[in-house]
Amino acid sequence: GPESTGKTTLARQLADMSGGLWEEEYARHYLAARDGQYGQRDLAIIARQQCQAIAAASKAHPRLLIADTEMTVMKVWQEVVFGGTDPVIEQLWQAQHYDLYFLPHWDIPWEPDPLRENPHDREALFARYERILKEAALPYVILTGSEGDRLVQALRALKSRGLC
Repeated sequence: GPESTGKTTLARQLADMSGGLWEEEYARHYLAARDGQYGQRDLAIIARQQCQAIAAASKAHPRLLIADTEMTVMKVWQEVVFGGTDPVIEQLWQAQHYDLYFLPHWDIPWEPDPLRENPHDREALFARYERILKEAALPYVILTGSEGDRLVQALRALKSRGLC
């Protein structure tokens, strides 16, 4: 989902409450090491590293693996910033499989962060994410409201699908 919609907080909470494993967002480390500066080539590097980290985490066979971010985020990021999708990112996006996606709504306040770029585009980004998920017929749940509301909605969705 869009920036500053509680993805990382939710991912950590879900992993803690479910006994699952949380795989953090690689881009934050990559960009922090470069003072937030990046180019188009960097996104493919970030995407590959994120996929490798998720694959390594899955080898531990956790009861539940929660990815803070995945290739839909990379696909949208590439499209918005550079006007298209790198073939590497597109291939990684098509190859990934998740049992359920959470799409957090932009109905919570923006929290500034030196690595965030789109404080005024969250509504449009949300619509773009939802369109991609719908067109690909991927299973997703929209999360709304407070941090606590989102956690309850996510846990309910996982339980209803037998995922935790």
